[in-house]
Amino acid sequence: EASLDSRMIRTGSGDEFDHLSTNLNRMLDRIFALMASVRGVTDNIAHDLRSPLSRMRSRMEVALISDRPCEEYKNVLIETVEDTDRLLATFNSLLTIARVESGAARDGFSDIDLGKVVTDTVEFYLPVVEENEQTLQWSVGDDLKMHGNPDLLAQALVNLLDNAVKYAPRGAELSVRALRDENFIRLEIADNGPGIPVHFREKAMQRFSRLDASRSKPGQGLGLSLVQVVSEIHSGSIHLEDAQPGLRVVLSFPLD
Repeated sequence: EASLDSRMIRTGSGDEFDHLSTNLNRMLDRIFALMASVRGVTDNIAHDLRSPLSRMRSRMEVALISDRPCEEYKNVLIETVEDTDRLLATFNSLLTIARVESGAARDGFSDIDLGKVVTDTVEFYLPVVEENEQTLQWSVGDDLKMHGNPDLLAQALVNLLDNAVKYAPRGAELSVRALRDENFIRLEIADNGPGIPVHFREKAMQRFSRLDASRSKPGQGLGLSLVQVVSEIHSGSIHLEDAQPGLRVVLSFPLD
């Protein structure tokens, strides 16, 4: 019986059939990993959607049991709108990821200055950092011209900043650097928060994966996934590093 666990036998001869077996086994490994990922995503998305929907239904059901003051009805509506916003944010993130992976986002590519994208995005996001009683320092190097989609790159930076603000404590220090070396343009976002354990970093890139296994904190578990696909469509890479303490996320975009 055929199974995704089965693999082609390699003889080690190095002939065409041996190379074919190697390629087929790699393909099967990839399919097996994707299937496992789909199962995990299905479980997580069911949980993430079920929880706010259950809260909304319970809240409205309790409100309808008996007559209540207008203020209580207003509070029910406010809380329901907040849960609806979280649901919409999840679907919007999924749609953005799907659009990027389909290649449609390449229609928005142009010659841009990543330094300007970083500066504009950081200045826009700075009030959020200050509201959380954190500090943010940023520096932008020279000659950061690249071909890309400025909206997606800004979204990726916002996602990374949002993660840093969310998981680093009050009073934490955040930093953003954009620089150029001989072969790459790099975008680095760091904080001195708790960071991500080494054994969890690969899983952290998966959709709906969270370090908070109980999923008690607000969030979709899609932030790093979106950053990864944005990096890939720009032929770049993403690396999670230890900032000693905290986390440093490095996006590297090759120079043409």
